[in-house]
Amino acid sequence: MKEVDGKYGLSYNCAMKIRKPLIVLLSLVLLTLLACSPRDTDPLADAVLDFSSLEALAASLAAIGITDAAALIALGLSDPAAFEALGLADPDALTAALAALGVTDPAAIAVAMAAVGITDPADLAALGLRNPSALAAALGVLGITDPEILAPTLAALGVDDPASVGAVLAGLGIRDPAAVAATLSALGLTDPASIATALTALGLTDPVSVAAVLSALGVTDPASVGAVLAGIGLTDPASVAAVLSALGLTDPISIAAVLAAIGRTDPASIAAVLTALGHTDRATVEAVLAALGRTDEPTLLAVLRALGHLPAIALPPAEQPFDPQNVSIEIYEEVMEEVTQLISQLNTIIRARNYSAWVTHLSDLHYREINSAAFLEEREEALFRRDQTVQRNLGRNPALVQRRSLNSSRDFFEFIVVPSRHNDRVDEIEFISRTRVVAFTIDGWGNRLILYNLEFINGNWQIVS
Repeated sequence: MKEVDGKYGLSYNCAMKIRKPLIVLLSLVLLTLLACSPRDTDPLADAVLDFSSLEALAASLAAIGITDAAALIALGLSDPAAFEALGLADPDALTAALAALGVTDPAAIAVAMAAVGITDPADLAALGLRNPSALAAALGVLGITDPEILAPTLAALGVDDPASVGAVLAGLGIRDPAAVAATLSALGLTDPASIATALTALGLTDPVSVAAVLSALGVTDPASVGAVLAGIGLTDPASVAAVLSALGLTDPISIAAVLAAIGRTDPASIAAVLTALGHTDRATVEAVLAALGRTDEPTLLAVLRALGHLPAIALPPAEQPFDPQNVSIEIYEEVMEEVTQLISQLNTIIRARNYSAWVTHLSDLHYREINSAAFLEEREEALFRRDQTVQRNLGRNPALVQRRSLNSSRDFFEFIVVPSRHNDRVDEIEFISRTRVVAFTIDGWGNRLILYNLEFINGNWQIVS
């Protein structure tokens, strides 16, 4: 080969300094041009290919017109390094070349972009992506998952509606509440409707996650919290109470505002939320109802009844003789309804392992009794025998059973009440006196079993034994 300005066309020593792919590239260029050119002309007569660097090679190839995607396809070049060498390392040119090669999958294009060093989020616009799942695939390949980078990338691409943002986050597997909140905040999607839409698209609608996202966004005003809960359909009392508790919104005004926002202002829902929050005192009930503008007597009585704070029963005046064996049908049915509601409420409290709410239904005397050493020792022995029986029925050695200690009414509640009293059903009641009844359940063999001894104290039925 001839020397041109100190450089050689195919000098062996120079060629050995260039990577093998570039030698293959040159060979393909020469063979293609020779095959496609007329026999009577020499297409390389005036061509000088400079192998001193990639940049120099690209320039010399450009001088003979080998820069467009069609030429690359003719040469069979699809290695990203070849695109870079030929000046096709900008997103638009690379995308066009890959499209001409039939490479249209967003993730594959993103791989090629990453290979040639195109990782600026703004360059993704060249992909023309709008489909959230395809965009998520490309972003994942390029490693654009950090909220600080992801949010401006989505904004630059015009993907800023909450449903699409939520779908992109879901496609990237981003479900951490802090990361979700950071992305939504950076995109300005902090209004209740946008938060609800994004969380729904993400499938992130459990109470714990919702509360964490709202807390991270600083959205803790009751009306907004209620609007988000309504937007994602999270309006059952247990979930509402869980979110309120996690956000610290347990004062009557906040509870009322959230209930109003989700449209759950019926007595049963109000009572259920208050029970789950451990607010069963009459003062709180009245404060919540006042904040809701529900100050009518029927609503108050309905909520109190649902909470077990029952109105005075319609018994004969105290000065009249009372015969427990001859209670009128009207009085029996009224008290039966009250006791049934109380036990249903107790079942809910016990299933939730809500010790604080449970003790509010105990008389003072009974509370002191179950905290006494004698009572706890007796129940501890009964618990030990029960555990041994269970092990024996399971075919295990009862001698290996560890004795569990009962040191307080809380231990009694956890180990005795919760396992056995969470699904009681009252079938009958029996009057002992004007203000005292026994609630019974009937087992499968027709036996009457005592559920509770109840006494009407200060306007409420309370457990006395």
